[in-house]
Amino acid sequence: MPAHDPTPTTPQDLRVALSRPDPASTVCTVSGEIDLASAPALSAQLRHALATHPARLIVDITAVTLLGAPGIHVLEDIEGRCAGRTGLALVYSGEPVRTVLVLCGITNRIRTFSELSLAIASRLTEPDTPRVPRQRAAEHGTQTVVPHAPPPN
Repeated sequence: MPAHDPTPTTPQDLRVALSRPDPASTVCTVSGEIDLASAPALSAQLRHALATHPARLIVDITAVTLLGAPGIHVLEDIEGRCAGRTGLALVYSGEPVRTVLVLCGITNRIRTFSELSLAIASRLTEPDTPRVPRQRAAEHGTQTVVPHAPPPN
């Protein structure tokens, strides 16, 4: 029986790099496919990035070619881990990834940018605040902003 190698490996179709463009920011640049096989490796890298306590975490997925449901779960998990502590931004481009992010509501909850330079230059030092959800107005086919109302007393 071959010996088990306990060293975690990153799936071949996923590449993750962490960088610090300034003292307050950590950028996680992701390329390749985020699926069932690669999501745990991405999650581990993002948790490692948060362990350094950056004021803001920027996840750049512009080079991601496949974003499956496990990748959405990783983004939702990191959103929860950042809440109230770390500003979170997502950089993406490309129609397949954009469609998945919009359909899953990620773009309503995490600040998004089309370019990494814009995310780095943004003022993300404050933790994210909840986004106002968008609801499709059936009669007009347009998006309507629905404000959060306090629960009735």
